[in-house]
Amino acid sequence: MSNDGRTYVDDSLPAMLSRVGKSDHYATFQDAVLAWYALAVEERKSASIKIRNGGTIYHSWEIPWLYRKP
Repeated sequence: MSNDGRTYVDDSLPAMLSRVGKSDHYATFQDAVLAWYALAVEERKSASIKIRNGGTIYHSWEIPWLYRKP
């Protein structure tokens, strides 16, 4: 979290969208977020997005509040 209370993410990094029984790899974090928004509401509640190669995991309640890294 930054000094302004926001969580910034480099949306150009590769990411993985995970939900019950399925994981999809995306070239960018931004693509994974767009795919997350396209999920049905019930499916979105249990989904998470992970920055690939050992990065941070963002849970469903965090994703709408993420900001692009300036």
